[in-house]
Amino acid sequence: MAFVNEEYSAEDKPLVDRLVKRRPPLTRIPGSSIPGLSEWTVDRERDAFLVLVGKEGGTYEGTQEIRHYVLVLGEHEIHFSGEYHVTGYRSKGEPQIMTWTIHQLSVPSSLASQKEEALALVREALDAQGLYHCRESLASVIINFNPALAL
Repeated sequence: MAFVNEEYSAEDKPLVDRLVKRRPPLTRIPGSSIPGLSEWTVDRERDAFLVLVGKEGGTYEGTQEIRHYVLVLGEHEIHFSGEYHVTGYRSKGEPQIMTWTIHQLSVPSSLASQKEEALALVREALDAQGLYHCRESLASVIINFNPALAL
């Protein structure tokens, strides 16, 4: 099975809230606290899910919005932050391409020997998430890791 976007259930909400509460302090409210936003990107077969745990910057602050995520893989948590931009206009018949730049990445030492697989999961989950939990509107999703991360 692959990653899919779906609403998380009432049973899953405490887990999402726990991840959000453990995030570093940010200037904007976390994703799960935004009214009406209760989606995640999940692959149940691999026991993996991607959760937006917070945002900072953005239009109101006059800066690029940075999104903070946790990708949970079984008992492991991969924390990362990045920003994206979208090019192309569907209304003009142009393909929309979403490009991510990941600036911060924390892979637990328990996954150190599987780092390439962990990075592949980050790519796969962000690709499946698409724009606003809708992948169908995008022609492609490109994920770049900042070279300073020393992967």
